[in-house]
Amino acid sequence: MISRPNHSDLPDPPAPLCTPRQIEVVTLLANGLTYNGAAVQLGISVKTVRRHIRHARVKMQCATTAELVAKMMALQCITYTFKTAVQATV
Repeated sequence: MISRPNHSDLPDPPAPLCTPRQIEVVTLLANGLTYNGAAVQLGISVKTVRRHIRHARVKMQCATTAELVAKMMALQCITYTFKTAVQATV
């Protein structure tokens, strides 16, 4: 007899409610970009960046963007790439 996987045994996916775009925007902010910098990199308006962040904060139940970044890092759904000031200008 073939056994079916028990889905209740699987861990919850990180940030299950956030869209890939929301995760992308949060990742950019976590890596030091400003809202304006993220908007330019993604080719969207600053207002759209703010909207993505606001929706992600609501979904992840975070009061601030800093809390959102910390929570998403803890869930390992975003990565942080540390760059020194010298590396950032090269």
